[in-house]
Amino acid sequence: MILRPLTLEDEAEALAAHSELAHDDFKFFLGYESGMAWGDYLAHLESEHLGINLPEGRVQANSLVVHRCLGRCSLPLVFYR
Repeated sequence: MILRPLTLEDEAEALAAHSELAHDDFKFFLGYESGMAWGDYLAHLESEHLGINLPEGRVQANSLVVHRCLGRCSLPLVFYR
């Protein structure tokens, strides 16, 4: 199994999964807003990965896919000093 970041080529499949799985207050792709340009969303993900302009209460994150968009898993990260 290979995990990889989302790319421009994933747009159609990813947005189809988002449309099917996002409902009520659940957002399949965190930070994605309806009508947002896919390239802008990928730039948002890169910023989040680098820890740039994180919203209050958010931590650095990676959005990865396994060949196809199958689902979402949000795992809390715990840092020990």
